[in-house]
Amino acid sequence: MKMKIVIIAVMVIVAMLMVASVALAASSTTTAIIQEAQAGHIDGNYTAAQVQAALAYVKGDPTLQQYSNVEGVLEDYLASLPAPAAKTGGLMFTGGSTVALLAFGLALMSGGLVLRRRHA
Repeated sequence: MKMKIVIIAVMVIVAMLMVASVALAASSTTTAIIQEAQAGHIDGNYTAAQVQAALAYVKGDPTLQQYSNVEGVLEDYLASLPAPAAKTGGLMFTGGSTVALLAFGLALMSGGLVLRRRHA
């Protein structure tokens, strides 16, 4: 009985670490975009959402606003992007599937209910 609880706890921790790695990847993309913009041009192929996230970061950093033209470079890049097509089912910044996230949450909740019933 205790071994099953330990196994489930380890699985939950691994799942949480997988979700956290997506957040770290998003922040590294923002940093890469800002570094390219500091050079005066953006060479990478980034989505509008990624560039808007970098722009929001720059607008919150007074040093980047005052002493660089990063904000202007990012706005020019956004203006040069084609109009966005209709997109459904994607999460902001990660592009993950909403259905997969919902299924993951339901699996965690049902696992909790099973553990609660077994404990009672």
